[in-house]
Amino acid sequence: LQSAGWVEDVAFSPAEYILAWAGDGGIWLYDPQRDQVIFHLTGHTRQVHTVAFSPDGSRLYSGGVDTGGGRIRAWDLRYGAELWSVVAAPDGWGVGFVMSHDGNWLASTVSFKFTLWKLDDSGIQEYIVLSRSGANPGLSPNGQWIAFWETSGGTRITDMEGNEAHFLPD
Repeated sequence: LQSAGWVEDVAFSPAEYILAWAGDGGIWLYDPQRDQVIFHLTGHTRQVHTVAFSPDGSRLYSGGVDTGGGRIRAWDLRYGAELWSVVAAPDGWGVGFVMSHDGNWLASTVSFKFTLWKLDDSGIQEYIVLSRSGANPGLSPNGQWIAFWETSGGTRITDMEGNEAHFLPD
């Protein structure tokens, strides 16, 4: 197996029979049981920073750098086809994100702008910008809480509407 350049992120599908890895050559989907690449997805024009599977394993979401801005893309894994994409960072920075356990939310960080996105079958919609100085988000398994580091020197814990519950100073 060979990928061009370095690997930025890896993820296993929920059934653990597909491995996705991403970097500066696109996204590879690999079946470890058969020792073969299933798809090489090349929609991003530069580095891919993040990959995550939907909870049912039918879709893959990716965040990266493209000509014209950082994008979040969705892929149909039955056919290896792109379903949709959205510019999440028009300034050209790459997009990294985490997905909620239920697959309904993405929390992205781009140049310390921390945004919560709502996912549904038809696409993605920006829901709320939670911080202009946040990074490294984490979503609670029950979907009620978001934690992220703030450049002001601590970790904020908020609800899904951005109402602060706790601040843990560095």
